[in-house]
Amino acid sequence: MQISSTIGRDTIPPEMIVALFAAFGIMLPRYTDTAKIMLGGGLILALIASSVAMPMVGERVAEMRESIDSYYASDDYRDDAHLGTFGTRMELWHTGWQIFLEHPWTGVGVGGFQVMARENSERYQVHPVVHIFRYVHNQYLAALATRGISGLILFLLFLALPLYIAMSKHSADGETEAARLSLMFICMNYLVGCIGEDHFEGKSATMMVTVFVALLPARLSSAQTGDAAR
Repeated sequence: MQISSTIGRDTIPPEMIVALFAAFGIMLPRYTDTAKIMLGGGLILALIASSVAMPMVGERVAEMRESIDSYYASDDYRDDAHLGTFGTRMELWHTGWQIFLEHPWTGVGVGGFQVMARENSERYQVHPVVHIFRYVHNQYLAALATRGISGLILFLLFLALPLYIAMSKHSADGETEAARLSLMFICMNYLVGCIGEDHFEGKSATMMVTVFVALLPARLSSAQTGDAAR
């Protein structure tokens, strides 16, 4: 396998190598918090640089631009120009938001999105493509539409509590620091990823909970051990 600055499908971008070294450095306990923040910033920049250079990312960006232009080129919600990656999500999000506005406190229940979409697409003035989707493709809107305001609050707390625990105390122990950083990364990843997907409506939630079960007790135990030692 070739390592080259000329990015192809069979090459490893040098920026990716830098990112891997930065990720390793962040987990070493001897580095100060300032150094870790600088390494983290370098890691993010390296990952962005390597991603943008990849042909598959460029193709995806071009596809998204075309879908956005097509969506806004037509004012008729029945027009197939409202389909595509961007357009379909916009129609689903609009549907989810309308459902929430009509059922703000309790939502329509888990599994109720597709039923409501099929029954009300004309009234909501969204493309009939929403009939075939079971989910909103946005976890925040999904929580609002199916569980109401309380559902969104509980969902945010579900992610915020482990994130708070992970960020609350630092440790000089390498294994403990790795668990802390892993929890932070997972929570932040889901907070961002749930903008475009319903991660907690399917199998992805099982995977996350499984990782939490392994990492969160370890983090809590290490914090208690540190407090006892002091």
